[in-house]
Amino acid sequence: MKKQKVITHQVDAVVRWFWSVYCSTFDHKWISCGGRTCPKGREVHRGECTQIVFRCPRCGDWDYGDKNGPAWQQCTFHCSR
Repeated sequence: MKKQKVITHQVDAVVRWFWSVYCSTFDHKWISCGGRTCPKGREVHRGECTQIVFRCPRCGDWDYGDKNGPAWQQCTFHCSR
């Protein structure tokens, strides 16, 4: 049983590594999974501007507004109006 857990852990590590390389080489499959206050800090409409937080389910990477990422593009588009 212990040997099976070790093998499962190693397979999981290889799969995470594969998706990490694939996503960084090609592109992430971003899904929205929440939000946060936009770092620009501008007031839009009646309240603070919010920014979507994205996660890639393939490799597990998160995007909190890195330049040219989907959260950065969304915040730049909506908060600069």
